[in-house]
Amino acid sequence: MDSLRGIAALIVMLSHCYGALPPAIFEVVDPWVKLTPLRIIRNAHSWVIFFFVLSGFVLSLGLISRFPLTGYGKYVIKRFVRIYIPFAGATSIAIPLAIFFAPMPHELGGVFDDNWSKPVTLRATLEMLLMLGTRSGLDLNGVSWSLFYELRISVLLPFLCLLLINSRWLPGLLYITVATVAVLLIETGGNTAISEVRGTIHYSTFFVIGAMIAATGNFWRCLLQSFSNLARACCALFGLALMLPYSELANGAGSLILIVVTLNSESLQSFLSKSILTWLGRVSFSLYLTHLIVLLSIGHAFAGALPVPALLALAVLMSLLVAELFHRMVEAPAINISRAIGKNSKPALVEAT
Repeated sequence: MDSLRGIAALIVMLSHCYGALPPAIFEVVDPWVKLTPLRIIRNAHSWVIFFFVLSGFVLSLGLISRFPLTGYGKYVIKRFVRIYIPFAGATSIAIPLAIFFAPMPHELGGVFDDNWSKPVTLRATLEMLLMLGTRSGLDLNGVSWSLFYELRISVLLPFLCLLLINSRWLPGLLYITVATVAVLLIETGGNTAISEVRGTIHYSTFFVIGAMIAATGNFWRCLLQSFSNLARACCALFGLALMLPYSELANGAGSLILIVVTLNSESLQSFLSKSILTWLGRVSFSLYLTHLIVLLSIGHAFAGALPVPALLALAVLMSLLVAELFHRMVEAPAINISRAIGKNSKPALVEAT
């Protein structure tokens, strides 16, 4: 599963690089990109939905089979350490760079309009570090929004998993239906707090989809055992196709298909075990957190001095390098602290890193 996460993080990075193309170039290139397999890099958001479903699945594997619920406090602390320390580390890197570069005129695409577009203020910094989800805070590192929901929903996930203990399908489907209706009925009125509550309810449905995969593993195993390798490959391609539209419903379904096919395909698992992909999976969280900071820094520093293709190629290479360094210096220590916290806890809440 880590390799899948790594591929998703790579696609998100490439999507933001694609979104950095100057408007004049983008308008020429984009109609052609839509007609090729490269269309997959046009929609970074669909792969964030994939992250949510995958996180729901991985976390729930250690929750559903080990109730009654014990060790909840340590579980929450572990999740906080695992997510917040890397988030705070990336934010600490972004702040001085944003102060230096923002706001700076540029000729690059929309990614640069949405990040480091305003002077950095103490209020924006505090809003970011407190994970309040404000636009001014997210100006520092726009990809961080998903971590806010990841942390909140991770805290709620053990209780959502309680729904799936005795009945694996109906309670989960009922929750998704009720949550979707609630999201449609909630009007934010421009209120950030209400908007964040609404978003938490909304994105929790994708974690529940992941939890349902964990709860119904035997069903998917039995179903896919009857499929030929060709049929499984077709299912995987269909799941991939569902990640292309700007539709969270389709993206959630595509995420489900990709995960269950991967779990039940030896050939796909063998492919994903290749060293380059396992490395990509290992640094995936660091790559996700830091790639936009790298892209913005290189874009502001070299726009006009380098041709756009060279600038973006440099951003990709530097993003991969920074991801490795960040993983070693920040993420790995956070993982070790998280594991140390859970060493003496009861085995009810075992989570994958």
